Amino acid sequence: MRRSEFIQKIAMSLFSLPFILNAKPPATPAPLELYSGYLAGINYYSLKDVYHFLSAGQQLRILREPENAYDKLAIAIWFNEYKLGYIAKKDNQVLSKLLDGHYELIAEIASMKKDKFMPPSAVKIRVTRK
Repeated sequence: MRRSEFIQKIAMSLFSLPFILNAKPPATPAPLELYSGYLAGINYYSLKDVYHFLSAGQQLRILREPENAYDKLAIAIWFNEYKLGYIAKKDNQVLSKLLDGHYELIAEIASMKKDKFMPPSAVKIRVTRK
């Protein structure tokens, strides 16, 4: 590289420095949504007991149950020590493989219908990758 080319590159770099310093960092991308749907098996677990303590946006625990007698790919959804239900068997194949591969997934309440009597489709959950 000749001296004149070097000086020209330095001058161009210095000219662009104020723009670089004022640049905003890139926005954090939204979490990748892997699943959105309603819980299965809610009539057999504790959802009815804690329903009125839940709200949209609330984070839940997502746990694999490989020893489940009815579904070897079972994924249970918990609120504190209360099992709320499962991700439906028809929807759990990919998520169970991710959990088995030690990917960190986040479950949260996507929406709720607050009603005196809880309808079966009252709680919709969303699962994203951390």
